[in-house]
Amino acid sequence: MPLINQSAQDHFWQQHYGPHFAPLLDSDNPPPEQAASVAQTKRLLEFFIADSEFRKALVDSPSEATRSRGLAADAQEVRLLWDLPYATLQTSLRIPTPPSVQLYRSFIQEKIAHRERLRARDCAPSQTPHRKWRERQINRCWTQLGEGRTRAIIHAPFAVELSKGCSVGCWFCGVSAEKKKEDFLYNEANTKLWQDSLRALGEIFGPAAAQGFCYWATDPLDNPDYERFCLDFARILGRFPQTTTAQAQKHIPRVRELLKVSREHGCTINRFSVLSIGAFRKLVEAFTAEELLFTELVTQNFEATMMQSNSGRARGSEKLAKKAEALQLQHSDEEPGTIACVSGFLLNMVDRKVKLVAPCPSSDEWPEGFWVFEEATFSSGAELGAVCQAMINRHMPTSLRHNDPVAFRPDFKFSATEEGFTLTSYYAKSTLGKMEAGQELGLLIAANQYGAGEIALSLERSHGIAPEQTYLELNSLFQQGYLHEEPRFFAQKREIREQAV
Repeated sequence: MPLINQSAQDHFWQQHYGPHFAPLLDSDNPPPEQAASVAQTKRLLEFFIADSEFRKALVDSPSEATRSRGLAADAQEVRLLWDLPYATLQTSLRIPTPPSVQLYRSFIQEKIAHRERLRARDCAPSQTPHRKWRERQINRCWTQLGEGRTRAIIHAPFAVELSKGCSVGCWFCGVSAEKKKEDFLYNEANTKLWQDSLRALGEIFGPAAAQGFCYWATDPLDNPDYERFCLDFARILGRFPQTTTAQAQKHIPRVRELLKVSREHGCTINRFSVLSIGAFRKLVEAFTAEELLFTELVTQNFEATMMQSNSGRARGSEKLAKKAEALQLQHSDEEPGTIACVSGFLLNMVDRKVKLVAPCPSSDEWPEGFWVFEEATFSSGAELGAVCQAMINRHMPTSLRHNDPVAFRPDFKFSATEEGFTLTSYYAKSTLGKMEAGQELGLLIAANQYGAGEIALSLERSHGIAPEQTYLELNSLFQQGYLHEEPRFFAQKREIREQAV
């Protein structure tokens, strides 16, 4: 499968961001001066985010703070990026923005555009049922998880675990990874299963399969053969998968080669999860700013300004509350949280298991922040393909059927209005049902006891509304993610209704 066309990328960049700066992210040969400027600014901001002592020193004496850390960026020149009151004043006075700040902001916009393109286009499956189901999950997340968190989720087509468990044991693990038990090694039998599985995933997803990745409740570097599996991935699906690891500081030579090889085979961005200020210092000593230009440092250490997700092992924990207190943030155990980023399939190659999953807010029922619609095992690539296709057929209807249960998502508060109804969630308020009998439509759905056909028949009897019009409205609400599609609810309700019939 071909990688993203460079001329098309250049056109996209020029159209959206103008000719002043060349694109860096998808360029094989980024302009050295621009790349160096962005890398040095990025390095200074990484220190600012990760290191509380540096933040204080930077405010007190910018030049001394950067000199003592060996930073090349001019802290005063890029002050707009780290001093909010200063930035507010400069903006109000309309003082020209320094070129280094403009360049860094352009790079950030380029990364945002890349992420948006992944969610909107590159991760979209070829099959219509799967594509519409994925769109529905995305629509649901806007009102269920909030705009900020939803924009960070690309809804990748699949993730593969190449180990069983994880050796790191992060206190904040959003998917509650179990302790490391076993690796899927690159031997003859496993290699055949792996390559056949990749081909099956390519047939299921089409070009979107290139956007899968090879970790979940695992750390990629736990598997000694990780890079070999990823090279197969690149050869068969067209791209070396993105890597996120919390062990980069333990494997400097290996990681340096991994960054090089992954970039050569089409990977755009990698991530290092930083667990301590000591690990941060090891990384910035081992790698130059330019070497990590396309690697994001996800600073999870206590001194950092980043807040962990209220999901998995961190959900409701004292450590999460203490981190919120340290950052002077309002924290509630009710705030929806998740780190899940797949609307598709989750595979474990050790157990030969596959699950159909989608992001959701962490809860007592779904503490890891993702729904599991179904789980099965496979022993070959062909069987994996058949199992995935069967799950698509069972769980991804493109529209509501006559006997399908219809209810609003339980996180919504329903209110009837004169023209229709409103649905209020933790993050959003939506006014809907602006049609004839819109209020009654909302009340019938909110009753949580009728099927689609019963609602259509009721509105036809009471208001003379054609059933096809009601189905049109119901399916619009369904596709926008307002209706309850949580897997256990839907399966139980449908089973009860089918038994009653």
